Order: sequence, then C-alpha cells, then structure tokens
Amino acid sequence: RKNLLNHVAYRVSDLTASAAHLRAAGSMPTAEPKMAVAFGGALIQFFITPINTIVELIEAPDFTHEFRCRAQVDLL
Repeated sequence: RKNLLNHVAYRVSDLTASAAHLRAAGSMPTAEPKMAVAFGGALIQFFITPINTIVELIEAPDFTHEFRCRAQVDLL
C-alpha cells in the first residue's frame, strides 16, 4: 500500500502548547523543536500520530487564518 500523503503542516501560535496537545492525544515527537530556515527561523516540530500520520507544527504567533465558507465568498 502506498501513502499518497507525506505529512500535514499546521501553523500554530504556541508550539509548546500545541505540542502538548498532540502528546496528550497520543502523538510522539520525532525530535526536539528546531529552527527552520524555510520558515524564516521559526520553530518547527514533527510528530507521528497514533494513525501513523506525520504532523508538522510551525510556530507562527502573528499568523491568522481566515476561513470563509462558500456562501460568504460568493457574497463578496
């Protein structure tokens, strides 16, 4: 069986708190947090979830994600 998905990445405001949340849900870190050149030196950390999915956390305290449902986009 081939996996089509390598990993899922999430920008989080607090890496420490988000990592604790993943650990509490049974995920295991692959290594300690480290700075990532690709993200301007932001801290990142990878986890393996109980269902064998790789999750990457990227600390981005100033990032905001705006979600709009299709109906809201159509109104613009």
